Amino acid sequence: MVSFAGSVCSDDDNRHFWVSYVEEEIEYAKNKCGECSFFDKCLVFMATTEYPGGVMAGVSEFDRLEMKWRKVDSEEQSNWTEPDQGI
Repeated sequence: MVSFAGSVCSDDDNRHFWVSYVEEEIEYAKNKCGECSFFDKCLVFMATTEYPGGVMAGVSEFDRLEMKWRKVDSEEQSNWTEPDQGI
């Protein structure tokens, strides 16, 4: 298991903002990620695991969903990229 002890999100008094669905709290978390020395470690973790939600490496759950969505030409095609085509 990857340890994020000492990261901004683990030490911040508002650590619950990293798993919030409130826009202002999400933006707070995303901005704080930019100040964190764990940014690269979080980015690799987010890209290589099926992280369930929240903000990681300055990217929110909503941002990740937008990255996985694509425009398609027909109803037979899926708008979701792998591995989320089953959605």
